[in-house]
Amino acid sequence: MVAVVPGAAGAFRRAALIDVGGYPGDTLVEDADLTVELLRGGWQIHYEPTALAYTEAPEGVADALRQRRRWAYGTVELLAKHARSMLRPDEGRVGLLHLPWTLLSQVLLPLGGPWPTPSSSICSSSAASRRRRACCCSRCCSSLSSPPPS
Repeated sequence: MVAVVPGAAGAFRRAALIDVGGYPGDTLVEDADLTVELLRGGWQIHYEPTALAYTEAPEGVADALRQRRRWAYGTVELLAKHARSMLRPDEGRVGLLHLPWTLLSQVLLPLGGPWPTPSSSICSSSAASRRRRACCCSRCCSSLSSPPPS
């Protein structure tokens, strides 16, 4: 089962989109929402290993973190929207597998992950020690006049 048809790489039958009411606009993860709607509507989604798509990627760490935060919030929206389908046998694999797995892997497990503490910060105050670190934190690296040595 395909968990999410990425927006930049998805190609859909017009009849399928019409059948589920078009591209949903009420969550931040419209591609994941559309995937759930199609699966709930009885449509099959097949993986195409030779598909090629070009898309934009975040340019920096801050942009990537904002994107991740948006995805996390949107996933919670998606789960709330489809909560009545969760763990219902009549919803098939969507209710018994897809939505519970999304809840576990995208919400619950990340909540239990390691949380940074002030004492475990990768940034230090001296520029010399920042140059020795291989970090991707913009607080450290943006103030360097030259890239850290390799």
